[in-house]
Amino acid sequence: MGVTVSVRPALGEDVPHGSDHLEHATRLQVRDDGPGIPADIRERLFEPFVSGRPGGSGLGLAIVQRAVEAHRGLLFVDSAPGAGTAFTILLPAHWRPEEIA
Repeated sequence: MGVTVSVRPALGEDVPHGSDHLEHATRLQVRDDGPGIPADIRERLFEPFVSGRPGGSGLGLAIVQRAVEAHRGLLFVDSAPGAGTAFTILLPAHWRPEEIA
């Protein structure tokens, strides 16, 4: 299984409408070409102790989501059976003066 990591400035189509705080964002994406995430797990993927791997603690993605939210970012997952999975994180690259406190 191959894993690709990419970092670049977020483009307009990367940022959902209404996410004004991500006007100038950085996009981090981790993509694999594995089997994808089963549908029964996908809905609960970011809950603590949910894991699709044998021996997995189910804490990794829950911690990542909380860290991204703490930095006013967004986290998306795109997965399909047999087509791999992509996790995309958008983080503000610049903070507005009123956001710095």
